[in-house]
Amino acid sequence: MITTVEPVTTRPATGADVGFLLALLVSSLPPATAALGAVPGLLEQQHAAREASYAAAYASLRDEIVLVGDEPVGRLLTADVPFATHVVDIAIAPGRRGRGWGTHLLERLLAHGPVSLTVATDSPAGALYERLGFCVVGRTDTHLSLHHSGHHTTEGTGA
Repeated sequence: MITTVEPVTTRPATGADVGFLLALLVSSLPPATAALGAVPGLLEQQHAAREASYAAAYASLRDEIVLVGDEPVGRLLTADVPFATHVVDIAIAPGRRGRGWGTHLLERLLAHGPVSLTVATDSPAGALYERLGFCVVGRTDTHLSLHHSGHHTTEGTGA
C-alpha cells in the first residue's frame, strides 16, 4: 500500500502559478514534444490554448495547485458536469509521484460523489484508476472514459 509521506493540500491556482504549470506541462509531454519547448514562446502558446480549450468546454472549472507544505507539487483541475465531478486534469510532478497524493486527491473527490475522467490508453495512471474502482464507460483508439459512482457512506443515517 502506498502511504503519503507528507500531507497534501490544495489552493486555488493564480496567475503566479503559470511558471509551475508550464514546467508541469513539459514534464507530462513525450520527449520529442517537450524538446519543442526550445522554440521561444511555443510552450506558452500551447499552455494558453489548452487552458482556453478547458474554459470553453467546462463552465465550472476549479483549478487547484496541489501543495506539500508551501511547495507546489501538482495540479487538480475539475469541473461539475451532470451527475459527477469531472477530473479535467490531474498531475503530480514526476519527481514527486508514487507517494499516494494522487490517490488522496481522488479519494477526496470520491467522498463527495460520482467522478468521471478521461485517460490515455497508454497512461500509467490507468492502473491507479483501476485500483480505485473506476469503470470504463467509453473508449476511442487513444483514450478511455472512466466513471466511479463515489463512496457512499451510511454514517449518520442509522443504517
